[in-house]
Amino acid sequence: NPSPGGNPRQQVFNNNVQSTYNVFQAAGDTGAKRFVYASSEMATGWLTTSELPPHFPFDETARVDSPNAYALSKYMGEVIGDAMAARYPEMPVVSLRINNVITPDTYNWLQQRRDTYPEGGSTNFWSYIDVRDVATAFRAAIEGDTTGHEVFLIAASDTCLDTPLQEAMAARYGIDAAAKIAPGHEPFASVFDCAKIKRMLGWTAKYSWRNEA
Repeated sequence: NPSPGGNPRQQVFNNNVQSTYNVFQAAGDTGAKRFVYASSEMATGWLTTSELPPHFPFDETARVDSPNAYALSKYMGEVIGDAMAARYPEMPVVSLRINNVITPDTYNWLQQRRDTYPEGGSTNFWSYIDVRDVATAFRAAIEGDTTGHEVFLIAASDTCLDTPLQEAMAARYGIDAAAKIAPGHEPFASVFDCAKIKRMLGWTAKYSWRNEA
């Protein structure tokens, strides 16, 4: 899983897509009862283009095509998941669109985002997720009773900023972008709507830099 930067684009795409297919196919061939795919928030496409979602927050249905090698490779993994869930109906598939993962000892990295506000962290709308929440999301996906292929966004419930989202959005993307924020949206709440995984699997993020840093 080469990172989005620092590797040739063809290597990123080929490695991610080929390895994802291989593991999916092996799981189907050997009778796996469930498959959880580590997708990415970049599969939405929004984080790699100049376009913005039609509204904030946005859920799993909001997506834009992107030629970015990493984003496209993660989305192709979800397409493979669709195919495998159809081919092996006894092997439900869950794709978790994982946000920017932070470990307990790297919360200071989020401070760097605040120090470089508003650009810092804006490429994924100042979102993140604690690795411990990623672990519980995987457990919820493994133990869930979904069928077919379900895709879920997972992110911390808040942004990494100490600046209200409306102000940050206007400073980074302009007044029109700030106007896309839903009325009543909490000033420090994430723009990634994780209601689907809460509804279907009972999962919510527990950790925040505001308590851990």
